Parts: sequence; C-alpha cells; structure tokens
Amino acid sequence: MKQFWNQRWWLDSLIDSHNKQKSLFTPLLSQKEILDLHDRVEQDWSSLQYQQDIEHRVDGEMHSVYRGYGMDYDESRPYFAGDELRFMNWRATARTGEPHMKVFREERMPAVFIVVDRRQSMRFGTRKRLKVTQAVRAAAVTAFLARLRNAPVAGVLLEYTQGNSPGTRQKPVLSWIAETSNETGMFNFINAANMPCPPPVFLHSRNHAEEDTEKSLYDVIRLLTSLLAQGSQVVLISDFHDLDDSCRTSLLELSVNHHLKAIHIIDPAEKEIPACGSLLVQSGEQLITRFNSSDEKTNAEYQQAAASYIESIQAIFRSLDVHCDTLLTESDRIESLIKG
Repeated sequence: MKQFWNQRWWLDSLIDSHNKQKSLFTPLLSQKEILDLHDRVEQDWSSLQYQQDIEHRVDGEMHSVYRGYGMDYDESRPYFAGDELRFMNWRATARTGEPHMKVFREERMPAVFIVVDRRQSMRFGTRKRLKVTQAVRAAAVTAFLARLRNAPVAGVLLEYTQGNSPGTRQKPVLSWIAETSNETGMFNFINAANMPCPPPVFLHSRNHAEEDTEKSLYDVIRLLTSLLAQGSQVVLISDFHDLDDSCRTSLLELSVNHHLKAIHIIDPAEKEIPACGSLLVQSGEQLITRFNSSDEKTNAEYQQAAASYIESIQAIFRSLDVHCDTLLTESDRIESLIKG
C-alpha cells in the first residue's frame, strides 16, 4: 500500500499545521523551535542516566571511540623543540642515544551521516505538523547529539529543487551537505534541511511530458555504500514509501561496514483515516480516485492494509538487525531518539 493523499484535506491540514507561518515558502521550523530542541537535547544529555546509556551503546557497538590523543601507539620519531616531554619514548631514547617521541594513532569519532527525505510523500500531515517537518526535527536532534559526542556531521537531502515563485517547475535532486565538525556547520546542515517545502503536486495537475522521476531511496543507499568511509554512522529519516526488496539488498551491503539506524515518520491518517465522508485520494503513481472514509467496511480494509504495509517496513529493518524508531507527526517526544 502506498501513501494516500486527499487534495482538499491536504490543503486544510497544511494551513492548520503551519498556522504560525505566513507563507508556504517559509522554513519548516522557526529558529526558536530549533533552539528549543537544542536546549532539550542538552538537558537530557546532561542527565547521567541518558549519558551512561548512550556511552554504553557507543562503546559496545562502535568499539574504539576516543578524544584527543589516540590510545594506540603507532611509532617513534626524533624529538623536535617544543614537543611535550610527557610523550617522550624513553626506551627508544636509551637505545639510540637520541631523544625520541612517541607517536600515537589518533582515533576520531565516526562521522554521523544523516539522510533526510523531503520528497513528495513527505509533504503530508494531518496532525500538528507535516511528515517532512517531523523529519527535520529528528535530523536536528540527531545532529545535536552528534555534536555533543564531538562527532562530525554530514548528510544528504532527497528533495525537489524549488523555484522562486509558485508554479515554477521543480526537479528532483540530491543535496549533499559536506562533513563538518563545528557548531556553525551543524546549524548550516539543519537550516538546509529546514528550507521551505511547497505542497506536493497532484497527478491531475502534473504535466507528465515534463515529469522528472523522483530520486529513489535505492539510489541514495547505493551512493552511500560506494562513497562513505568505513565505520560511519548512517541515520535514515523517511516514510520509506519506496522501501522494497532491492533496497533491502543495498541496505544489507551498507550495514556491513556502517552503523545503520532508521527513523520511520508516519502520519496518524496513514494508519487510520477519520470518518469524514468522500475523499479524493492518490496512491503512489496511480490515478486519483474517490474514497468513502465513512464506510465501515472500506475503513476496516484500509486499516488492515495500512497495518500490513507499516509492518512490512519494520520487518525489513528487523531482518537486517537495524534499529528503527517510529515517530508520529503529532509526537513531541524526542527521548526515544536520544536513547536510540
């Protein structure tokens, strides 16, 4: 089962979930909302319970994680003026008669690579916020946690380019955000993910002759497998509407050399549509059809199909031993993301 959209319902919910925004072309989150998230993450991180839990996970799953000078001795070299005497290699000095210094192999925290899905299906929401807005919140929390662990942050955005005015043709792109180890770079990444995200284009209003194919999750996973340095932490944030068997094979390859985590963004209406009469819905690339949400039998069939579909996504990640958090659009909780 693919994503279902109702054009009128979408526009109404968009206005409700963005009642603080004056325009569809303003950032998904305000700067105050981003800073509030930052403060909440720092407060929870400072809690000994959270910190011990995270350190245990990092030590157990990522193995060697050190700060400053590495713990592994690499080689010796001659002494140079200004070298710190505490790193003097006394054995080599005694053996050669010349002062020698110990050289350590510096070990860095593995980079945290965040994939944020901003494609058409993510531009939907019926409770509090859009799926893409919740994805940005999850990406911000992930980036803040990485910064607190002194880990570099990088990422890629799956999205459409947007014009300067409504109606401008959009093209599918992958926006790569370079690795950064400082706070300014971290906020630059968050601001890039937080860029305005106009509503989806419905099939009846699309010009199929000019239609550009969306970049798929499979495309991104294949690129990450070939480009990322071994040992990176990869966080996938999406509704995973195009997760299939080909993606599973690529995810398996990715998980062999990287620590992989998924955050599944779901709107409550994707689990159960409220009874509100006749709706126009769109399922993936199928034509728009009419859906009677007040019919009990139809609603029951929808709920069953939705539950099966969501479970199939979770099952793929379980089969790969990949931790997957489920995050509803209406949820304000970030504790599970900090613990996970």
